[in-house]
Amino acid sequence: MYQRRNFFWSDEQKYVRELGLRRILKCRRRASSRNQGIIRVFQVPKLNFKAEEYIDMIDWQSSEVTEPPL
Repeated sequence: MYQRRNFFWSDEQKYVRELGLRRILKCRRRASSRNQGIIRVFQVPKLNFKAEEYIDMIDWQSSEVTEPPL
């Protein structure tokens, strides 16, 4: 998931950076309530190559979003 998040921090548009921050904070809240002893398996999300903005290439509602590794 970390790789998918890197682009948020380098975007020139403020709303995209804020969106990335909100998504990471949401993941951290959920991760604190889950069992931390399990190994997560990375699953490549389906990409929408017809998206007009690169942030819309991933359907964030159907993807399982996890906290980035430290």
